[in-house]
Amino acid sequence: MMTKLLAIALLCLPLCARAGVIVGGSQLLGAADLGTLESWFGQGKLTLTNIYSRDPGDVGVDFHAAADNRSPTFAVMRARGGDGRWKTIGGYNPQSWDSGGGAHYTADPQDWDAFLFNLSDAVLWRQSGPVQTYNRDFDGPTFGAPPLGPDLGVTADLSQVFSLGGWSYGGLDQRERSLVDGTLHAPNMPLAALEVFSISVAAIPEPPPALLLLVGLPALLLWAARVRRAAA
Repeated sequence: MMTKLLAIALLCLPLCARAGVIVGGSQLLGAADLGTLESWFGQGKLTLTNIYSRDPGDVGVDFHAAADNRSPTFAVMRARGGDGRWKTIGGYNPQSWDSGGGAHYTADPQDWDAFLFNLSDAVLWRQSGPVQTYNRDFDGPTFGAPPLGPDLGVTADLSQVFSLGGWSYGGLDQRERSLVDGTLHAPNMPLAALEVFSISVAAIPEPPPALLLLVGLPALLLWAARVRRAAA
């Protein structure tokens, strides 16, 4: 009986673990996508808060009005490659977006924490150069910086994506290739949607006292019974 109680209690423990959450909803990210981003982010379960979704007529200024000074963030996009297939892509920016900041540099490779991703094809490009992002008030989110790249960016009217990888993200195999479909020197690609999420690491809730008692008491009784048998 005690063994059964202990087994039941242990099965209940995972219920205390908190799943990742998307606050404000998303047209682009589902539970599986969130799980993938959590694994790449590497800090456990995440709470993503939707701070910007592109509306008709929006331009780069609207993106910056919502996303500036809200670090860290994921920028997530839905873009169509040259093969006609739509892909969910984006990037992680550890620093704040900044309307007048120009290029944001991270000189120390230990601070190269940003990354680009293609969720549709399970592709991840880690930061491999000093330029994390490029910031002008009229641009969409831009990772890397001209004249080399950018590795991923959105046009000022938020209608197209461009990607020339392998400069600040990815490796030599990605040099001048598109994150969307891998093509070399790809032209601008249509953008169907753009969402930006602020990121926080989800707190792990404490198990309720009743569950702790349920776990601890059977284990204590089982241990005491074994001691008595050993002493007999």
